[in-house]
Amino acid sequence: MDKYDKVTVTVRTQSGRCFPNHNREIIVIFFAVSDRSTEKKWEEQRMRNLKKALCGIMTGMMIITAAPAAIPGTGFVTEVQAATIGTPKMVSVKAVGKSTVAVKWSAVKGAAGYRVMRKTNSGRWVNLKDIAGASKVSYSDTKVSVGNKYTYTVRAYTKNKKTMSSYNKTGLSAVAGISTLKLSKSTLSVFAGSSYTLKVTGAKISPKWSSSNTKVATVSSTGKVSGKKVGTAKITAKLGGRTFTCTVKVKEKPVYEASATVKNNYAKLINAVKSNGGKLTYVSGTSSSKFTTTITYSSSDSKLHISHINNIAKVNIYITGTKIDQIKVYCEEFNNKYVSTLDATTWNGSNLKFYNTRTNKPGSDDRQSMANTFTSITFDAVNKILQSNVNLTLKSLGFTRYNG
Repeated sequence: MDKYDKVTVTVRTQSGRCFPNHNREIIVIFFAVSDRSTEKKWEEQRMRNLKKALCGIMTGMMIITAAPAAIPGTGFVTEVQAATIGTPKMVSVKAVGKSTVAVKWSAVKGAAGYRVMRKTNSGRWVNLKDIAGASKVSYSDTKVSVGNKYTYTVRAYTKNKKTMSSYNKTGLSAVAGISTLKLSKSTLSVFAGSSYTLKVTGAKISPKWSSSNTKVATVSSTGKVSGKKVGTAKITAKLGGRTFTCTVKVKEKPVYEASATVKNNYAKLINAVKSNGGKLTYVSGTSSSKFTTTITYSSSDSKLHISHINNIAKVNIYITGTKIDQIKVYCEEFNNKYVSTLDATTWNGSNLKFYNTRTNKPGSDDRQSMANTFTSITFDAVNKILQSNVNLTLKSLGFTRYNG
């Protein structure tokens, strides 16, 4: 070895890059001396220097691993982790008059401003307004429509909006112009078995409905009140922090009393049935698709029986005497049987509600449509039988609103 030689050591990280630059070197110098004791001293000094160098290398690697963004020029981090900022706490959201909603939240330390976000009814969050200033913690939203539900939340941001806070994903809500909304009725009388639909006038969303006594009257999610039995119940609608109430009185449905003219017309029809072999018949359609409608009469229970048969369904209608407000209509399709109660004094020829006779549940939309269609066809045929055999019409028998 000459007077001195040098050894170059290149240190790389686990990623394969040089530390701290791509080509940084550590120089270890070795001296050649003749004196043995001096050579020993130099050897000891050289080892001490090497240990120091290695300690420095390990320290640098620890810094890189713990906080890479703190060391510029390493190439390890492409994005600096932004500082966090607290989430504003929602304080209140209140409707003011018809066209304003007032929003308040708590201040956040370190905030340079706030971003107000809003969603309408069941919609999505949208950015509404950015408000500069850490101490500005309220906003009046005037771009609202009466009856809509508006939900608000707020995010804080730092200077130049470099950092945005998280936000309350539930938010607080208010219905615009809630103080101006009213229930369509505050008192209501219905007959047992009848119904009436209440509404919160001006509301664009449905309130939450409830009844104080479901044995007397029930209410659906759309506000349809149905009388069950004689008594009084309070129907409540809750919306936007307000409670609307309607007192419902359910009365017994009066027994229909046919006029003398209607009674005489029924007697005329019954006599015609008896004198024609016990039935009056009307046939329509083709041989492959025949529609047969028949009217018969049972003396044992004083019932008129209207029967309609086609290649798809059967319709059976029973009229007891002149109680035309309690007419039972049955419609059968294959193994399914549905029933509805018809009031001839109010029925216009459509929109009967049919229930499955086995489950007592309403039929599907398709079944409702099918049953109503064949009921209408049946009554059209009955009208033709009346006209051709007894010179009467359905209106002569009390179907005052029938439009067939």
